[in-house]
Amino acid sequence: MIAKDILKYAQEHWLSNSGYKKTITEISKSGTSKALVESSKEIFCFDDISRDLYKCKDCLPTSADGIIITDNKKIYLVEFKSGFKKIITKQNWNDEKAMCELINQTCPNYKNLFLKNQDMETEQLIDSIRDKAVESYITLEKRIFPQCDDLLSRKKYELILIIVVDENGIDNMEATLGELSSSKTSTSNCFDKIKQSLKRFLKQKDYVGNDYYYDDIKVMSPYDFTFFVNNSKISI
Repeated sequence: MIAKDILKYAQEHWLSNSGYKKTITEISKSGTSKALVESSKEIFCFDDISRDLYKCKDCLPTSADGIIITDNKKIYLVEFKSGFKKIITKQNWNDEKAMCELINQTCPNYKNLFLKNQDMETEQLIDSIRDKAVESYITLEKRIFPQCDDLLSRKKYELILIIVVDENGIDNMEATLGELSSSKTSTSNCFDKIKQSLKRFLKQKDYVGNDYYYDDIKVMSPYDFTFFVNNSKISI
């Protein structure tokens, strides 16, 4: 929970910079690739804000892509991450893909090597998300919140991290049902893996009982995020 007037700070420092607000379509693009979420709604580009906060560009930390402040006292850091969606999977594998022209038969090790490489790529993506979760929080905690006034109201802001990945909502529903179920069997899709990797950044407390890190962490499909944005009361 954040007892700082982040909304007032954003109105005074971010709205005056026309480059900080961008459409979700633009912010959710990765380089020259297609946007992960198509939406004309505008949010703050946290990458740009972070770049302006650090004078030493060689020490520039990683950061989430966007930041949203809502009327009901919530701060959302949003990271868009592509690369989880796999065209070839263990379920649709065809041995013809492992055909070796030199021996004119399928390579017995190719499938295992191919799938292992995919798993490594997924782990690298999750490592990147984990880095951004930590360093984005540090930017807020050490660079932005100290410049904000204390909140006059008793209700504090909740800080919530949202990860949007290029997977479908069915897998996300499966992960959610797994959490609600009494069964200890966990799902193996990317939604569940990301949530598990970020658990230690959720609702932590320091030595004297002050909470830090995130009040909630959500992993969404593009469809889920679009629904969320269309139904949220964004303050600015």
